[in-house]
Amino acid sequence: MWAGDSAGGGLALATAMRLRDEGLPPPRHLVLFAPWLDAGLTNPGVADVVARDPMLDVVGLRYAGRLWAGALPLDSPQVSPGGGDPRGLPPTTVIVGTRDIFLADCRDFAARARAAGVDVTLLEGTDGFHVYPAATFLPESAEARRLVTARLTAPEPA
Repeated sequence: MWAGDSAGGGLALATAMRLRDEGLPPPRHLVLFAPWLDAGLTNPGVADVVARDPMLDVVGLRYAGRLWAGALPLDSPQVSPGGGDPRGLPPTTVIVGTRDIFLADCRDFAARARAAGVDVTLLEGTDGFHVYPAATFLPESAEARRLVTARLTAPEPA
């Protein structure tokens, strides 16, 4: 199992895609907490959430995304894995809050991955802020932990 939050979630997804592309063994499961899937924040749905996100802002993230990309284009799957091909990924759990600037990208990725045959579960924490499960005192965090535990302990398909 690989897990990551925010930029680490995007990195975990990009690495799983790279392993798949190189014919190497994938992780058994991906757990992505509010993953940063598009370094350029190009999804029109970002505008629907940005004013309600208490933690993240488009300007700073786009700047950081350009730094992260280096010489690669911002839309490269190595930089923005949400735009990459999801086929062949392991079971994936995505957890994001409805007040998180990454919400639209998480929704789009989950839909594309499901359409490609990936076992994906998307949990949207109502009014959850960026990486809200880290605030372990919140009831929504307990729900996220229960989901992750259930997904990781479920018997593997035969």
